[in-house]
Amino acid sequence: MIIVASFETPMVQMLQLLTPDEMREVYRLSGAPFGAPPDEVIRSLARLTGATTLGLFAASTDDVLLDHVGKRLGMPPLLGGLSGIAQRERDILCAYFRLAWEAGDPGRKHRFLRSALACWDHPTLLGPGRPEGMGEDVSEGVQRATLEALGQTNAGLRALALAAAELPLELPAPRPAAPSISIRLGPISVVTPGGGGHAAMFGVLQVLWRARSRRLRDRRAQRDSVETHLAQLEGALDLRRRNLSRVPVQWNRKPVTGLSIAGGALTAILLQSVFGAGEWISFLPAFGLGVGSLMWAVASVAAASPTESDSRVSYLSTQAEACRIQLQNIERDILALEGDML
Repeated sequence: MIIVASFETPMVQMLQLLTPDEMREVYRLSGAPFGAPPDEVIRSLARLTGATTLGLFAASTDDVLLDHVGKRLGMPPLLGGLSGIAQRERDILCAYFRLAWEAGDPGRKHRFLRSALACWDHPTLLGPGRPEGMGEDVSEGVQRATLEALGQTNAGLRALALAAAELPLELPAPRPAAPSISIRLGPISVVTPGGGGHAAMFGVLQVLWRARSRRLRDRRAQRDSVETHLAQLEGALDLRRRNLSRVPVQWNRKPVTGLSIAGGALTAILLQSVFGAGEWISFLPAFGLGVGSLMWAVASVAAASPTESDSRVSYLSTQAEACRIQLQNIERDILALEGDML
């Protein structure tokens, strides 16, 4: 058994991001009281499925819940930390869809797969087929292979969950088993052996994966909006810089003026040195003039480049940089939702 803080695990993390409507559906499916936090939803599912801690208390973390449900579906013990928990959640949902699809009638199974293929949302990963390719004459073996292919990717599971919202699939009736009995002792729930709960678990996982699809759509739309805004900022910044570069610079703000005077002072010093005219103190005026002219030239460099000191340019640059950082965060979220990270 893996002990992981519940608020760092994928299932609880997603429960925290549900909309009120999605959360109400989770409460209905799991039997958790309305307004209950995510860990109470996990405990409710644990009571339904018989997942326990120390063989007695209802599990309050999703790693224990997923480990127990996976074992009941014939999977090996849960290993691999957070990535293992994420993979186990995918494996359980795939197994549920497989069982529910096999139990459906042929016409519904065919329509369900067509709908799932139409819901494929990955922009670069090639899906297992197109809806128009899933004709009435497609064999059940090909349909089963398509279902398995969909169940192996995040995009496929999102598509299956979306299709199930339109064409719900039901798990086959479980074999008779001893019921789970949950006894509350204050904040602690004691669970006796037995339990079903697969239908509730299946329903909650579908809600979570439809929520992932919703969040992915929202983040992609946000990315498009931020990219458009960034392009507008960069265009305005480029235009402002071009306009500022065309502004004429006064002669006393040009660096070449100061450099010219400094050059004249240096020439005077050289001529005095060559011809030996006067004492060394006579060099001081020309030397002072040269140093002052060089300082003038340095100060004129900044004055001759109003682009860098312009408040509008500074504001647009700051806004553009903020957009780039926001865009990086959005891209990271999109990659996490599209890929194996949850």
